[in-house]
Amino acid sequence: MKSILFVCTGNICRSPMAEALLRHMLAKEGVKGVEVFSRGVYAERDYSMTDLALAELELQTVDGRLHRSKQLVR
Repeated sequence: MKSILFVCTGNICRSPMAEALLRHMLAKEGVKGVEVFSRGVYAERDYSMTDLALAELELQTVDGRLHRSKQLVR
């Protein structure tokens, strides 16, 4: 299995948006065997995406409401 990790600062907008969009595109194309996730270098745990990030994803018919922030650790 291949893994793709997106990283940003807080894991509440950029990296989870990239994660959600790539997951959506992979599913749409029927691609299997790729694990996609995101983390933040200074993320607090269990925060949802920002309202603006969620609204932008909705424009692409992608649901990001289940995302909860996670910190990047070794």
